Amino acid sequence: MTNNNLETKKRIVEQGASRVFNNWHHFTGISKEDFLAALEWVCADACNGGHRKNQLTREIMCKRDGTIVKLQRVYDNGVMGFIGFYGLDDNRHYSYANGKAGLSAHDSV
Repeated sequence: MTNNNLETKKRIVEQGASRVFNNWHHFTGISKEDFLAALEWVCADACNGGHRKNQLTREIMCKRDGTIVKLQRVYDNGVMGFIGFYGLDDNRHYSYANGKAGLSAHDSV
């Protein structure tokens, strides 16, 4: 299992230097504890999705009410490659339209 620089990312959040957490907290009220728990989950991504090596399988996004949505990246392993995001808890298709932003294990915090 990889950690995708989890300790470094946690330290950035704890020091108050995370642009992602600070933005999400400002606009949604998400707690630092909830963000760090979601960050730990997303950084545990084995990056074994799709037919190419090192493809992400996890991502998180924050709803306007401050709740985290854990997303699964879906690939078709064929011509199209990446297809979309589906919520782990509700199996709903999610899109980043209308200004929504997500965070993967490869992203900076």
